Amino acid sequence: MKKIAFTSARNGGGKTTIIVNLASGLAQRGKSVLLLDMDNNDMLYKWLEIEKPVKEAGIISSCMGIDLFAFPDKIDINIESFSLPENLNYDYLFIEADAQSSFMETAIGLADIVVVVSDLISEDEPGLIIELDKRIQNISGGKHNIDLLLPSRINAKEWENNSKILFTLAEYFDYEKIADLIPSCAAIADLPELKKTVWDLPAHYQNRKNAFERLLQRLEEL
Repeated sequence: MKKIAFTSARNGGGKTTIIVNLASGLAQRGKSVLLLDMDNNDMLYKWLEIEKPVKEAGIISSCMGIDLFAFPDKIDINIESFSLPENLNYDYLFIEADAQSSFMETAIGLADIVVVVSDLISEDEPGLIIELDKRIQNISGGKHNIDLLLPSRINAKEWENNSKILFTLAEYFDYEKIADLIPSCAAIADLPELKKTVWDLPAHYQNRKNAFERLLQRLEEL
């Protein structure tokens, strides 16, 4: 089972959108995917049409063919006390964790691969991401750092600013650790409310689908 943690230096970078669309794409390829939500993400539950509150920790199947390991609203998790159930039969585990969350250490402890999602908007984003990379290294005792930096929700009108931030990050991470851009798109932003994914978009959004296809291939290569 390939275990991938998705996080971001700030909230609002679009990691939930990335996770659900990638998980759906993998499911359509015949892969089994388990999402581990450590932050009780309301958007994620609504998108997967899973009711809250959850009474006890456990695996819940969604209408999208993606399973969710959910927790009650109030639960203390730490790396010393929490472990996944044995004999999980999944191809992928996607772990969503807020970098500011108390569960970040648990997420990094469980993961084999760390992906950081960024919208490249804030001028202080490079510094925040570099500090996050150092924190991940510290949490893991040097076993992990950021494996893939994913620019998401990129607006063409902001490209001059985005590109400056991207070049700064490339100097630190090298281009090989930076994924292809996922463009900003109103149709993608509407998907959670519609309970659909990028794979359900009409043919004239093929370039959006292609962007996620390339990302799927990149994940499979990690």
